[in-house]
Amino acid sequence: MRLAVVQMLPSGERDPDLARLLALMAESCGLGAEVVVLPRVPSLLDDAEARRAFLSGGGACPPGVSVLVPLAAVERGQPGGEETALGRTVQLTGDDCIEPSLYPRIRESEPDALVLRPEAESALQAEAVLELALGYSTSLAGLVVVCDPAGLDPSGEPFAGSAIVQHGEILAVAVDADEVLTTEVHPPVRLQEPVSPPPEPQLILRQRLAHHQGRKAEVEWLADLD
Repeated sequence: MRLAVVQMLPSGERDPDLARLLALMAESCGLGAEVVVLPRVPSLLDDAEARRAFLSGGGACPPGVSVLVPLAAVERGQPGGEETALGRTVQLTGDDCIEPSLYPRIRESEPDALVLRPEAESALQAEAVLELALGYSTSLAGLVVVCDPAGLDPSGEPFAGSAIVQHGEILAVAVDADEVLTTEVHPPVRLQEPVSPPPEPQLILRQRLAHHQGRKAEVEWLADLD
């Protein structure tokens, strides 16, 4: 199965973002993708015209191509599985991607694949999420897709974070802000048995969770809270 993951740098404006995402979806299908995973683009959320464009494929993809596109607000803390072309799939957004308290509920769904849209806030967070994805692919689901828009660091330089990981191996990782990752995903993708425990998020991700939850991160040494 040929899988494509789209990363783009949003403009923040609806029309150019919609046009760019449809163009990258068309590029994905032109590369022979059977499954296309798209990022969560803020300017397109809860937009009826964008929904119609993607449901129709925007003329970009032939019939039968499966497109995973998030166009609506999500309820956080409620990981649920659904059947997709990747098999039983759990899609997570934002802090849910890095929240250890959700691991038992994810396991209960018995996913073949995890799709993470973590909304990384920095290049360091994006790197830490990739490390988590590697751990997830040997503990929670055999196939893990990280699909985020590119972000901007404080200097204004874009950073990338999207990746495809299977059974502890990075199959593709984004380098550019606008990029289509493609790879062949080999079945079976489901873990027959976990080969490692779920990973502990790095400090930078624990700090993010604590900040969003209005508390301080628990650390062994206070000097770690730089």
